[in-house]
Amino acid sequence: MPKPNTHAKKTQIIEVLKQDYFQMTAQLQRNWTPEQHEKNRLSRSFAAFAIANLADLTPAQAANSIVNGENDNGIDAIYFDRMKKLLLLVQAKAGNAPNMGDNKKFCDGIRDLVHQRFQKFNDGFARLQQDVEDALNTNGVKILGCNIYLDESLSSHVITDLNQLKTELNQFDPRFEWQDLNISITHGWLTAKQAIAPVDVVLTLENWHCLDQPRRAFYGLVKASELASLYQQHNKSLFEKNIRYYLGAEDVNLAIA
Repeated sequence: MPKPNTHAKKTQIIEVLKQDYFQMTAQLQRNWTPEQHEKNRLSRSFAAFAIANLADLTPAQAANSIVNGENDNGIDAIYFDRMKKLLLLVQAKAGNAPNMGDNKKFCDGIRDLVHQRFQKFNDGFARLQQDVEDALNTNGVKILGCNIYLDESLSSHVITDLNQLKTELNQFDPRFEWQDLNISITHGWLTAKQAIAPVDVVLTLENWHCLDQPRRAFYGLVKASELASLYQQHNKSLFEKNIRYYLGAEDVNLAIA
């Protein structure tokens, strides 16, 4: 199967966000168009998706990390992994890579957080402020700033600003790193979840025949009851290697179904 292009990757990621995260990211009370509401929910869901994969959380657990909203100071999600002594800070764009202005807000927000200027953040942050304070007071804590977006790469200007922030915050102690969570990485998280153990079963094949070309194969008849039992035992594990599971109700999948 050929590797999916960028458009296909976006389609698959957005389908997962809607399926697994929209139920935890309700529409905000804003006088927006339906398109604006969907874009906002996708970005908030994408921030939670990043936290879920970086910290190995369920979607419901990760949704609690969302602080995206008015006066979020450029930070969309925050999570303190106490076991790893790791403070995760995420800016999410369910579209193109962040521009210099978007990234400046993110960098300034990280500076304000590190220097405990908490009054610059919103009520969503206040809910997680104690976790942030605990992280900053933890000896040896590491801070990871992540840009997650549905595009191929960050611009050189954005990378320069992130490296400048890293140099600034690590002047006395190497505590800050940043990570580029581009579409190749995030789509890789999806395909990695498909890399499950193979299903080994024993079936009785009746009236069977063998083919040697173009490759060796056997075909025949299997009782419908055996196939039904097989699905009851393994459910979607029988099909998860197929990317159509992530694509959802696309025209081609409806035709195949």
